[in-house]
Amino acid sequence: MPLEAPMTPLAKAFTSGSLALARQLGGTVPDVDMSGLTGGEGLQLVHEAVGQMFPHPHHD
Repeated sequence: MPLEAPMTPLAKAFTSGSLALARQLGGTVPDVDMSGLTGGEGLQLVHEAVGQMFPHPHHD
């Protein structure tokens, strides 16, 4: 599935859960309306929110 496609229910649940975990652990997480997000936008949000708490080197 392309990253420009709307998120599936499972992807929305994963993104919501990841943002909730980041928020619970003290991370800075914006309030987001999940209904209009694409897969790419959801993935970027997860990377930003969870990446603050669990940084790792990026390998390209």
